[in-house]
Parts: sequence; C-alpha cells; structure tokens
Amino acid sequence: MAPRTTPPFRADHVGSLLRPAELHAARADRAAGRITAEELRAVEDEAIRDAVALQQLVGLRSVTDGEFRRATWHMDFIYQIGGIDRAPGTLLSTFHNEEGDITFTPDAIQVTRRLSVDETIQTVDALRERFPALLDPPSDDICYATQNRQAAVKAIAAQADLVIVVGSPNSSNSVRLVEVARDYGTPAAYLVDDAGEVDERWLDGVTTIGVTSGASVPEELVTAVLDKLAGHGFGDVEEVEAVKERMVFQLPRELRK
Repeated sequence: MAPRTTPPFRADHVGSLLRPAELHAARADRAAGRITAEELRAVEDEAIRDAVALQQLVGLRSVTDGEFRRATWHMDFIYQIGGIDRAPGTLLSTFHNEEGDITFTPDAIQVTRRLSVDETIQTVDALRERFPALLDPPSDDICYATQNRQAAVKAIAAQADLVIVVGSPNSSNSVRLVEVARDYGTPAAYLVDDAGEVDERWLDGVTTIGVTSGASVPEELVTAVLDKLAGHGFGDVEEVEAVKERMVFQLPRELRK
C-alpha cells in the first residue's frame, strides 16, 4: 500500500518527548522564583524549536512540540478547575521494589474552597454529557449540614435586603454561604465571627435581614447576633427550615457495648 501523503499519517511517535536538561533547570528556577514566566517560556520555545528540527531531520511527516510546556499532561488540566490548586510540595511517597526504596514528591492537589451543591450538580451534568455511563457518588458525599444551610439561604436570599452569615473566614462552608446568598438575589451579604463585627451601617434602609451560620458555629454566637439586631429594631424573628433534618448519627460500636 502506498504511503499517505496527507494527514493523518501513521503514528510516528507518541507526542511527548524527554525534556532536555536546560528545560528541567528552567522549570526548577521558575518554581524557586529565580526566573519569570516569560523567561521560562523563552527556554520552552528554544527547546520546542530544537525538537521540531530534529524530527524534520529524521524525516517524520508529523511533528510534535514534545509537550514541553506541560508539567504533566493530566495535572495541568486539573489545576485549571476552579477551587483546586497545586498542593505544597511537602507530600512524600515511597516506591519500593527489589532494588530498594525511592522517595519522591508526586503531583498533588488541594481543594481551596467548598463547592456549592449547585456547582457540584453542574459539574456532574457536564461530565455526564461527555460520559453517559457516569455513576453518581452517594448523596452523603456532600455534607448534609452544608446542603441544608445552602438550601435555606437560597430560600431567604431573594426576600432579604441583607444576609449575615455567622462563621469564620477560615471556614469554606461559611464563606460559601455568603456567595450563595449573593448569587440568589440578596443585595448585600456579610460574614462575621460574632456580633461585634456587625456594622450598624449595614442596617440603613434595610427592612428584612436573613441570618444563618456555618455548620459548626456555636448557637450562642448566632443568638448574640440576633440580640444585637433586636436592639436595632429587628426583633421579629421567623425561622426558615428549607429541609427537614432527619439525620441520626450512631455512636461508634465500641461505645455502644
């Protein structure tokens, strides 16, 4: 059979080539902050030009850039997902075989913020379009307290002129509640550690205030916020329960003996 003269050609290579020493060194310098992103790209450009020239020299009809701009083919994609960042390079793994042990730092990710239930559903729906046989995770993979609080915030956000979330800025759950309130129509939403952080200026022109909290916030902190609001004329309180909580936690088997 005569060889093809137009693409696609027979696979001459897999596309990913071994990186030259100069590129390894440049990546290490970039990670340490010794060179800029532009300087790293210049080294990548030179390495790609050399790789393309070599492939042309040996007569390949299709060429690759060697994937020299990637760290790894899959992690570069994952790091672009909202809420996921590269984890600190302190994780160590050990590979063992008959020749001994090799300790190395693998690519690792960390989730930097809690996804809302809506975001999770949107992500799963997008994946299902691409992979129709996708299996859903169990529903209890998403904290029930997080789901219920987000559902309650959605129910009150459009009716409230202001939403106050009691919780720590270090709590991704509490931070996410503020975002959900804004997404669902409240003109203003704020996160406070306690009643002392409630700014009286927020109350100007406000008639309805929604108050919620992170899942682990002590009840007395929420009560103190309600008391402060009552002192400014917001003493009429209506509880909103968007989801009936029926979750029961069993004691560990050792404690039930």
